[in-house]
Amino acid sequence: MPATALDTALTERMDRIGGWTWSFWPADDGSGAAQDFAMLLSHYRRHRDLAGHDAEAYDAAMVLLTSGVLMMLASRDLGDTKSEWGGHELLWRFRAEVDRYHAQRRSTRWYARRLGYSERTLHRVVLAHLGVTPRQVIEDRMVLEAKRMLVHDSGSISTVARSLGFDDQSNFTKVFKRSTELTPGEFRTSSR
Repeated sequence: MPATALDTALTERMDRIGGWTWSFWPADDGSGAAQDFAMLLSHYRRHRDLAGHDAEAYDAAMVLLTSGVLMMLASRDLGDTKSEWGGHELLWRFRAEVDRYHAQRRSTRWYARRLGYSERTLHRVVLAHLGVTPRQVIEDRMVLEAKRMLVHDSGSISTVARSLGFDDQSNFTKVFKRSTELTPGEFRTSSR
């Protein structure tokens, strides 16, 4: 689902309880959430496209149900399985800004200024904690969104490229292929 699927109140609540401190949650944490979510997803896939059902209503229901599962998982103590994003407030703020602006902004300098840090400081902190550059974090987030759009949207590849801030499809294809070793068209075909 797109980053915008979760409403602001839920996102803020997840921030307050530390729900975004985990880059993953265990598949089976003993709470039964994995089975519950699998059941919800199965129900969603089985019933969404049935004649007479409102697909938008099913999508909205799935977002709400997913939000509930997220809140339940985020509220649990997951021990020492900290994500790579832990330990530095700048990383959290950077991640939030990249999530918010990845389709419009790919300049490390822009993010550094927005966060009130020098580009050098942003680069140093991200590299030290994540082992990659801020530019790679930005590109990875854009590619993740591109993958989502290529799988779930029926728009053309040039439409996907434009929605992610690329002036032409060839630049988008170059960035996408550098990250995935597939062209957007090859990725779309292999994902269906």
